[in-house]
Amino acid sequence: KFAIQPALNYKGSLHAPGYSFPYIGGDATYIIIPNEVMEMDCLLEYKGEAFYGGSLAEPMSCIIGAFHAAYHTIPGKYIHNMGIIENGNMAILAGAGPMGLGAIDYALHSDRRPKLLVVTDINEVRLKRASSIHTVDEAKKRGVELKYINTKDIENPEEYLISITSGERYNDVFVFAPVKEVIEQGLRLLWKWGQ
Repeated sequence: KFAIQPALNYKGSLHAPGYSFPYIGGDATYIIIPNEVMEMDCLLEYKGEAFYGGSLAEPMSCIIGAFHAAYHTIPGKYIHNMGIIENGNMAILAGAGPMGLGAIDYALHSDRRPKLLVVTDINEVRLKRASSIHTVDEAKKRGVELKYINTKDIENPEEYLISITSGERYNDVFVFAPVKEVIEQGLRLLWKWGQ
């Protein structure tokens, strides 16, 4: 069994299986693998029992890429420190859906972890499911204080989320919904030199 990492980045191109090549991707029964997949070592042997696990290579690569592409600067210096702030404050907004679950997983299990991880959503069912998959106790064992917050009925969610950090705000904020208000809220939650 094989899976494909579709973020090929072949010679700077954004071409990807499933979108840019005529004989690979989607629900195909048989495919012709483009040379770019092989040259970029993106055909991955997959030893998992269920095929869905292999299908997570692409979304997880997006999440991992976001964590590693985040950068922080120090005032007065022209240096970009790449990656999330270790032992910092992190917020994952609209984070109880599929991509948010992957981000929570990576935040808890990567080599660089926040000390505080706040996950928000406005859907209580999704939040309960997320909290059953990635538990507060599991996070605590890994040195992370994990909080799940339904912001739907909070009068001033921004003020509340800032209060959780004792006014420090968040070093890293990830937004997992294309909602203008949530994106703008994420920007306002950032500490001055956050990402």
